[in-house]
Amino acid sequence: MLKNGLALAAMTATLAAGAFSIDWIIFDRVDYLADVRVVDPVRYSGELIDEGRYADAEEYAAFWLSLPGVAAEDRQARQVEANRLLAHEKRSELSYQAAEVAKGFLLGESEEDYGRAAGVAADFTLYGDVRDLVREASHWLSNEEVDLLIAALAGAGIGITALSFGPQAGASGTVKAGLSALKAAKRSKRVPVKLFEEAGTVLADAAKSASKAGTKAGTKEASEAAFKTLARLAPLGDLARFTEKEGARAGLEVLARSEHLADITRVIKAAEPFGENAAAALRTLGPDFVRVSEKRGAAEVKAVARFGPDAVTKLERVPAKTFLRDMRHLKAIATESIYRVIRLCLRTVEILFSVITGLISVAGFLSSVISWLRRFGKREEVRSA
Repeated sequence: MLKNGLALAAMTATLAAGAFSIDWIIFDRVDYLADVRVVDPVRYSGELIDEGRYADAEEYAAFWLSLPGVAAEDRQARQVEANRLLAHEKRSELSYQAAEVAKGFLLGESEEDYGRAAGVAADFTLYGDVRDLVREASHWLSNEEVDLLIAALAGAGIGITALSFGPQAGASGTVKAGLSALKAAKRSKRVPVKLFEEAGTVLADAAKSASKAGTKAGTKEASEAAFKTLARLAPLGDLARFTEKEGARAGLEVLARSEHLADITRVIKAAEPFGENAAAALRTLGPDFVRVSEKRGAAEVKAVARFGPDAVTKLERVPAKTFLRDMRHLKAIATESIYRVIRLCLRTVEILFSVITGLISVAGFLSSVISWLRRFGKREEVRSA
């Protein structure tokens, strides 16, 4: 009986060892990928079109098609290209373009760069700032909600205009462009509250400096105060230059990822390597994009970007080369459903081994006890005889 038990234990141990080995070789080393949600670019770009977000759809499709590992002849790539062309066609309609320009200039709101450019053009004149102040004042008179930050930005814009006279005129111009971007960002309701709170504090100081510059115009003290204020707003100047190069949409995405004014420069550095695709990269590669880019570099981020934001996050754990190797390995194993079935079978063998080993151990212990009792009984019989 004991021999049979030992044989069964040996066989079970062999099966379990095999299961453990297979589990590690096939699954354990890629287990960190189990929670990666791979974005389907065809479905995602199609959903953007259905929502009427044609600019987002075209930008995303162009970005995805430009990534390493995407072959233009693949069926998926052809479908993404078809979505890109459809979104481009919608954006090319004159009625759409006219509506976006009007929205940008009159309301300061637009989904297109040319519409935002119209809004920026308005903001560079007193018209844009007065427009926003009048609108918020009408809200106040009608007992409607007043956007205090928009009003503050408009007031600061008028104040910055006062700083536009003198040696600091060049710097004030880029800051004014940054203020316009802040207005657009505020209306989008996607920018962190902390950024606006900090900007509000700095802009309040800017208004004071503008007041001093007005009373002491032309003096050295006034120029120094203006330069000091503009230095604190320097990230807005960086934002304005980046926006001029890559477009207003990219500038808005920079603000959406910036918790503080100082973060603006960090986000820009992470986005610049993506060039014309900067807006799409910032919008779609997840909350860890900037931090991972600083750690791994833009090339590694681009290498895994086609899989989506979860893939970018995993670069905090492994380099892109390892991630791509393991993704190929995981794809070769099976689909997710088969993956779960195989993993369950392996786990069952491992648990079965543990149970049988425990039972055999108990059986061995009981067998030893019985054998001892028999020997003890025989010794007692011999003594009594």
